[in-house]
Amino acid sequence: MSEAGVSGFRFHDLRHCAATNLCRAGIDTTTAMQIVGHTSQQMWKRYNHIQEADLTQAAIRLGKYLQENTPGTLDQKSESQ
Repeated sequence: MSEAGVSGFRFHDLRHCAATNLCRAGIDTTTAMQIVGHTSQQMWKRYNHIQEADLTQAAIRLGKYLQENTPGTLDQKSESQ
């Protein structure tokens, strides 16, 4: 891998990337764990890496869901009418 200018890379690092990307793509934990071959939540937590941007996106998705699914709140369609 040194020809590519990458140092310290292990093939196993791809498993970390896969777990994190599955989570960021919105794949549920049970399905993602099965895809990467994890059988315990403890192992999943070791491989899945959460960043500040992930938390922000989760808050945005939750806010949108609540806006669209909470009785008594107006969504943007209703506000524009």
